[in-house]
Amino acid sequence: MVDILLSLYNGSPFIEEFILSLKEQTFQRFNLIINDDCSSDGSLQCAVRTCNRCGISCRTLPVLNSQIGIVKSYDRLIKSSAARYTMFADQDDVWHPDKIEKTLNAMLTTEKSAGPDLPCLIHTDLSVCDQSMREIHPSMVRLVHLDPGRNSLKQLIVQNCVTGCTVMFNRALKNLIGTFPDHAICHDWYVAIIAAAFGKIYFLPESTINYRQHTDNYYGAVDLKQELLHGIHRDALRRRLLLAQEQTADFIAQYAHLLNTSQMHCLSAWSNCRHEKSRLKRVLTLIRYGFRKGDLIRTLGMWWAI
Repeated sequence: MVDILLSLYNGSPFIEEFILSLKEQTFQRFNLIINDDCSSDGSLQCAVRTCNRCGISCRTLPVLNSQIGIVKSYDRLIKSSAARYTMFADQDDVWHPDKIEKTLNAMLTTEKSAGPDLPCLIHTDLSVCDQSMREIHPSMVRLVHLDPGRNSLKQLIVQNCVTGCTVMFNRALKNLIGTFPDHAICHDWYVAIIAAAFGKIYFLPESTINYRQHTDNYYGAVDLKQELLHGIHRDALRRRLLLAQEQTADFIAQYAHLLNTSQMHCLSAWSNCRHEKSRLKRVLTLIRYGFRKGDLIRTLGMWWAI
């Protein structure tokens, strides 16, 4: 059995189309778990109604009195899951019919070589579409110049390459996921760091989702060239780095008892870099530990902003 976790918030324009794509899955042994984060547009009612009409197993968590945000919403969802395998979902995407089957097969192959007790995370590519589901680019990985092979702990604390709505993880990894800390930037990034530290990450180089790109995306697919054309403010880059370093500090606090000496040195160097007053010393730390991003332009931007 697979649990599909969905954080829902004012998704009524797209939620029915997403659920209909679940109805078409070639693998049907799944359960949809929904946490509605205080929607005001009837999203939850629409989702439940569509699930009932399609015969989809659906469980909803009690709606809280106030919004908790996407990270805490997925924290709540993970704690509610008891399946052997767990997937993240976004409310406005359309899943390819073989998404679950292909991802699960990749997971079973990975577990066969690594062992079922090893924490494993599988993620895939995505087709980027506009609001009307017209394809913009067949590969988010190519569009935003990501390198899914850069999935070591040292690399992932600096730059995430794992897109949450493509993720499946096994029970061994789920059992390691505690409460997301205050500085966790996003659920997918934090879970990917856990997997990199204690398990295995495998990338399936196929698009399994039509990813809807629109103004309300929590995180979007940003073409690097477009980002450069619109200009990147140094202070904004600096804030991104600080957030990543604060996230790492929280990770150390949560998992220090499981980290080896080499991991602690690496994580501490990245986390503590933000406290160094000398820019030269910060740059030297990047050089000494090999902290870099997936391409030269982003790495130079990090050096410029650090």
